Amino acid sequence: MKHSAPILTAACVLLAGCAKPALPAGQANPDPETLMTNPLFVERYAEELVNSMAELKIQNDPILEERRKEAVIDAARVFWMERTKEARRKQFEGRSGVFLPAKEFARGEVLFLDGTIFFDTLFEVIPGPELHVYFTTVVDPRDIEFPDETAIDLGVIQSPYGAQSYTVPALENPVQYRTVVLWDAQLERAYGFAQISERQE
Repeated sequence: MKHSAPILTAACVLLAGCAKPALPAGQANPDPETLMTNPLFVERYAEELVNSMAELKIQNDPILEERRKEAVIDAARVFWMERTKEARRKQFEGRSGVFLPAKEFARGEVLFLDGTIFFDTLFEVIPGPELHVYFTTVVDPRDIEFPDETAIDLGVIQSPYGAQSYTVPALENPVQYRTVVLWDAQLERAYGFAQISERQE
């Protein structure tokens, strides 16, 4: 579709132009291109954009009187509806779970797909002095002395809030890795964890 590239570019420009909150040293907001590789982010973004465009049609908004703008609305609705479907389909190719609190508040969805761990837009955790993201074969980090020998440190958390992603080094047996842990290295304390598994239809 000839409208696809301009619409996607506009989305990235809009995302890039959003005000970025100040974060502690060592933390950064994901860039727009990275966000658009996150199926959890794309699903919400695309679904809300489609609903917004559909609502303009339902309410017979006066903007529809301008043919050019009506064409933009129709093209955006069609393009992003396909992106919604793609994002949902991609999620079923990976393994996912939800964050549970351990010693601190944590919530949100996590997805492991194609060697990357993705957090969703509703991810939230209480900030810590040196909060890291770990990937481990252990089911529950509260049951052992963590970090265990299989735990992989994916680095300092990018942000305690919102969508982000972490590249996982090549694993010999990736299916054995089943838990994402939010661990503070200075406090030696698990803030939260998510046990991942294949999605059910």
